[in-house]
Amino acid sequence: MKKRIMSTTVLSLILTLGGAARAQEPAAAEDQKLGLLFAFGGLGFSTAGFETGPTTGTSILTALTGGGAGGGLGVKYMVMPSVGVRGMLSFATAGAKDPANPDTGEIGADGSASATAWGVGAAAEYHVMTGKIQPYVGGTLRYGATSTKSKNSVVVPSGNALDQTTVENNADCETIAGREYCGGAAWGLGALVGIEFFPWQNVSLAAEYQIGYAAIARADQKATLGNTTVTTKLGDEHQLGITTLGLLTLSFYFM
Repeated sequence: MKKRIMSTTVLSLILTLGGAARAQEPAAAEDQKLGLLFAFGGLGFSTAGFETGPTTGTSILTALTGGGAGGGLGVKYMVMPSVGVRGMLSFATAGAKDPANPDTGEIGADGSASATAWGVGAAAEYHVMTGKIQPYVGGTLRYGATSTKSKNSVVVPSGNALDQTTVENNADCETIAGREYCGGAAWGLGALVGIEFFPWQNVSLAAEYQIGYAAIARADQKATLGNTTVTTKLGDEHQLGITTLGLLTLSFYFM
């Protein structure tokens, strides 16, 4: 008797879930115009600025796509059932202080470091088919920039001058709160192929591959001590390759 009741309960649960799943089937693409995007590990088309630089051996494409700061704010708009465009805006700022801690008979000046990174990106998608599973192809374009500034901490005997050097866009980059920032600008373009899956009506998960070209131009380092400024030219790099960006993007559609 207990087995019969349990079997009936399980069957009722399966039928209930099945009915709910059918009720949650995706609406027609034309009813899902505007989407808000959330990505785990950074949006595939985003640019968080020049955070992890070539001097560390990190992939340029990783530097371009927010390997440190995340993907920022992302939106997608379906122009028609099979064509969508998406855009991204990211911004990050960080700062740190290096206390001088002078002893008795000494004077000191604290050091500091700061960084600002921002980026914009855009992409277009063509969905080969519509429904729960939607393969798509498209293209991306992105640009980002980062600037840094730092002062060294100084401790000298009392009565001596406190000479601090101010460095803009340090050639060795600045590490703040465990993240490395390198001054410069980065841009890239490429092609993409991915799949968007709709487990519910207005919610989707997407993953994609990208192949593209990325270029980075390091900003000039400027070191100033008193009235003297020394400028050091830094190089640039570029890269062409395949990468898995935007491994998992969660989208909520409205309208």
